[in-house]
This record gives sequence, structure tokens and C-alpha cells, in this order.
Amino acid sequence: VEEAEPLVDFLEDGLGDTVRVSLTEEPEFEMPVGQKLVQRYKQRQGHIPIASIAEPPFDPFTYQVRKTREVYNIGGAQVPRVIADLSTMPLPQYPDLKGIGHFYLPEPDKWRMNDQGVDYVYAGKRSLGFMLPNGLKEIIDAKEWKGLADKKHAFPLFADREQWRGVEHHPTLNFVRVDAADLGHLKELDVANLVILLESHNAHAMAEMRRFFWELQVLGVQTPVITTRNYADVQDEEALVLHASTDMGSLLIDGYSNGLFFSTAHLDTTPKEGYLSAIKKYNQLAFGILQASRTRISKTEYISCPSCGRTLFDLQETTAMIRRRTEHLKGLKIGIMGCIVNGPGEMADADFGYVGSGKGKITLYKGMEVVKKFVPSEHAVDELIELIKGAGQWTEPENDTDDE
Repeated sequence: VEEAEPLVDFLEDGLGDTVRVSLTEEPEFEMPVGQKLVQRYKQRQGHIPIASIAEPPFDPFTYQVRKTREVYNIGGAQVPRVIADLSTMPLPQYPDLKGIGHFYLPEPDKWRMNDQGVDYVYAGKRSLGFMLPNGLKEIIDAKEWKGLADKKHAFPLFADREQWRGVEHHPTLNFVRVDAADLGHLKELDVANLVILLESHNAHAMAEMRRFFWELQVLGVQTPVITTRNYADVQDEEALVLHASTDMGSLLIDGYSNGLFFSTAHLDTTPKEGYLSAIKKYNQLAFGILQASRTRISKTEYISCPSCGRTLFDLQETTAMIRRRTEHLKGLKIGIMGCIVNGPGEMADADFGYVGSGKGKITLYKGMEVVKKFVPSEHAVDELIELIKGAGQWTEPENDTDDE
């Protein structure tokens, strides 16, 4: 995802005629990724036209987050939110929320949430039928929401703007689906208790969604927007990651989008076990995109170079070993570089660095400062962990089987 986002941002705009992919693995695995990135654009000719604009309402050379009001816990200064779609899942139960980061512990009769716990679940035309943990809220289709005995603890989703007009609303938070092609009457959505779920049916979806955000900026509409995508036609898991990081990640690094929502409507006939597996993958993908765009940090970040002739150790094996020992350190950035030539520059924003400096020798960094030179490679990971501990940035991993 980290490699894909800046690259596909250019491809989405029709720029560039060469693709270079650098992965922390064998070079023969790079070509298929490049091919999948390019393949998507062979189907773009003849896409639904996107409305032009005289001048975009932003400086393309300056990163600036779109200004929005805060509605409940969405928008404003809040991190982007994640919505999990359980609307077509067969009979959800407590344990089914494990894949989206919420764990029910029967013996103490309580919930716990990990760092990739979703913020909302979309239940569709029914209520889930059980009390959710405090960190999780339920979204229900507006027609069914109106019939609930307790409307306070669930939020309605209106199918379109017509359904939104002139009916009962939740006093705090409401959602409305809007098609990115519909640029008319957007001022009526500039409402204090409303969040837009933005959809696109255009083959050139990211560009159409971005055009919608531009229109909101021109009109001064500060309603939060959560971007929604349905990848029913993407069967290849790697292609799914590339497509989603293109559509959603590009908008995030442009300063747009207050959250992500992957529709799972195409899973309506999938057995429960398969649905649970799919929803877990979507959840990991959503948080991975947020992590890569630096808009919501939920895990350790690793900055690793592609292998080349100067690499002084097995980069893949070492990266995997360091990840196993440190992946619980949320928000920490660790650089793992094969050589001293380009490594320090490439990991300039890392908190700690592990850099090959000779055959069987590692140099350890704290930030850009060299802390230990020529550490024997067999001891270097332990020394790295001691360095993290000495800086007061180590926590012991939780031994909880529910996270497995």
C-alpha cells in the first residue's frame, strides 16, 4: 500500500509512461504488481464523463486537510472512521465481531477492543439484536430505524437525498448516501447532524469522487464525508489492495475523506465462515490504507528498502524477525535498511534504524543518530529492542489468545 499510493495517484491523472515497483522481496515478484497497476487503466477509455471545473479550489503543491465540522465523532479534528458492513451477514453474534477488532470475553462478561477495532457497523435492514460495546455504534437503514423502540443508540442511513428530506432524523448523527456524479443542491446537505456516504459508479471513481470534494469546497459545505466502495468485481486479493489504495488512499493523501466503508453487498450468498474471513480482510485493508496515508496509526510502521547488490543481510528474513518482535508497538516507525549507502536517508523519519554496515555487522540508529556500530547480526535484533526499551518506547505484548 505504501508503495502503491503515490504511484497510482499519477496514473489516475493520466500521467507517466513508466512504472517502477520496489518491494522488500525477490525482484521477480515486482513485475506482476506493476502489471496489475497498469492493467486497471486499460478499461478506462469511454468512462462516464466527469464535470469540468475552471480552477480547482486548492493548491496542488500544498497538503491541506479539507475543513469539516465534527458530527458526533466524525470529521473536525477526529481521525478517519471505519465502518464495517454486516448488512448481509447471516445472523451476527458476539464472537463475529472479533474479525473487526472487538472481542467479547464471556468469563468476565466484558468487551475489549484492539487498535484495529472499527467505529461503526452497518446492520442494513435489521438491528444486530445485541448490545454493542461502548466503542462501537450501529447504523441501520432509515426505514427500519424509524420502527425501533430505542432510536437513541442506533443511527439511520438514508438511501438518498429524497429519502432524507422532510422526515424524522436522529438528533445527533445521520448518514445519507450520495452519488459522486450528483453535484446539484449540495448546500442542502450542509447540515449540523449529517454525514455523507459518498459512492461512485464511474469506472474512473477516484477522479469523480475528488471532483465531488472540490464542489463541496467551492460551496463552503463542511459536512463530513465517508468514502464508500464496492469491489464485487475484484476477485484477486492483491488487485483488491491495489485498487482500494488507489481509490481511497489517493483521496486521503489529498486531504479528503473522513472515513472508509467497504460495501460487502456482493457477499449476500456467502456462507458465514467465508463472510467472516472477507470482513476481516476488508477491515485490515481499511486500517492499512489509513496507516499508509498517515491519517490514523494503528500498528507499527516498517520502512524497508528493496533488496539490491549492496544488501548485507537477508532483508526479508530480518524484516519478518523484527516484525514478530515489535509489531505490538503501535505508532513506532522502524527502518530496516540493507546497506549504509542509501539506508539512513531513506529511513530519515524513522524512530529507530537497523542498517547493514558490513558483512555480518549492523549499525543501530535512534532517529538519524548512530547509537551502536558494527553490532554482530546474531545479536542485533536483541540490541535494537534494548535500544527501544532504553528510550522508554517499549511495552510488553499482551498475551491474549482472543487477538489471534
